Amino acid sequence: MKWSLKLGSFAGIRVYLHWTFILLLGWILLSHLGQGHGWTEAWRGIGFIIAIFVYLGAEAEAQAVETTSFIGGLQVNDALMQIINNLTMLSFSRTCFCQFTMAG
Repeated sequence: MKWSLKLGSFAGIRVYLHWTFILLLGWILLSHLGQGHGWTEAWRGIGFIIAIFVYLGAEAEAQAVETTSFIGGLQVNDALMQIINNLTMLSFSRTCFCQFTMAG
């Protein structure tokens, strides 16, 4: 995971945060301060964006855990949280891939 910061792991899935998220927080901080708002309003804006990202990260992790329990032989390796979208790296075992291609 180049250009990303490892946040930790949850249910065996490594979670990474892309560096553009730090830029977003900096931009929000500077835009609040540049418009004449105080530090309190700037921290509220940053807290709001962090809350949205925590929600989206929890949703992505829940989907990954649900997918692995629903499809046997599927393993989620990594989850990368980005500003625009979240990426989840999956891998299939050989038997699951054969069953998947036969069903398709």
